[in-house]
Amino acid sequence: MNHKHNKIIDTLIATQILGWSNITSTGKVSAVNWYNENGKYVTKMHHFKPTSDLNRAIKLLEYFDDYTLTRSSDGSHRCEIWEENERERYLLVEIEDDSLAMAICIAILEEQGIEWESYQSVDELLKKDVVQADGQMHTTCSRCNRPLRSRESQMRGYGPECWKKEHEQPELISLLESQNDENFMDELTSDKKGIAV
Repeated sequence: MNHKHNKIIDTLIATQILGWSNITSTGKVSAVNWYNENGKYVTKMHHFKPTSDLNRAIKLLEYFDDYTLTRSSDGSHRCEIWEENERERYLLVEIEDDSLAMAICIAILEEQGIEWESYQSVDELLKKDVVQADGQMHTTCSRCNRPLRSRESQMRGYGPECWKKEHEQPELISLLESQNDENFMDELTSDKKGIAV
């Protein structure tokens, strides 16, 4: 595994597993820091290296109930992630690598169905996470102009509240269109005609 692959896997762990992004609380894109879903600073990107930091990699395994870590006779390391129900135990993922930290990281990504090998660079990965199909990066809401913090909001260009409002408005418009076309003032004037003064 080369340095480029390590950086891609570290970035996938940060973005896809931990839910971090490089978008600040003000909606700006950072090239050096990771932020949580609320836009709060977490750590420097170059400090987060679970592929080479065994303590960080093992901490990631806390998200899984059942796993085994072993070392084979040839010196390679194996990480297995299991699932268990009342009757039996199923092996979900088994990864072997020269580095235990790397085996853990790849096993976690594969268990989540993330194809890390499909990415060519960290820049491509971060761009794929925040750029919409039309190629526009959304860092602020298209409706209220507030910073977008979650990846889902960045992809669609709206925060959760504005997204709801955007989808409720068409329903309100169709409801108003389905109402009787009579004017409210027409109703008042027709009632007055029947009243003796």
